[in-house]
Amino acid sequence: DYPRVLFADDFSKDGFGPRWGHYKSSSVVKGGVLVGITDPASDHSAVDNIKFDGEKDLQVSVKFRFTSDKAKSFNVWFDDKNYKGSHAGHICQATISPTGVNLADAKTGGFDLSNGLYDRKKANQLTDDEKKMLAAKQKRIPAKISLNEWHTLVVTTEGDTIRVSID
Repeated sequence: DYPRVLFADDFSKDGFGPRWGHYKSSSVVKGGVLVGITDPASDHSAVDNIKFDGEKDLQVSVKFRFTSDKAKSFNVWFDDKNYKGSHAGHICQATISPTGVNLADAKTGGFDLSNGLYDRKKANQLTDDEKKMLAAKQKRIPAKISLNEWHTLVVTTEGDTIRVSID
């Protein structure tokens, strides 16, 4: 369905290639694997990213595994750094954890900068109506993702739709 590859990395060399960017990340590439690491003292989750010119209708495919029951989650974000209506240009995300998948609309949901919503959310000052609206902007899908086994994640955006499949 998506014949044009915008970026691929098989991590065949230790270390990140030149197109990778990082924010508050202690992640490493070793033995053909990106090991996502958030520094325990960090106030923000580790971000390891690839930037490219704006596109619509994208598909991201990654192989992953959780290596312990202490694994929390990782995210696949779709951002538009030219879009100033949401914090950090966040548009949508898929969060994968050992117990499920969470899909979220960041553009008109929790990262929306219009009317001070994002700031009120950060300050824990949302109204009940705002909390209800934000809850409608995300969907949690329970799943049991086995530890120490490799899985294939595919995240697809098409128009205003985001889909996830695992294995």
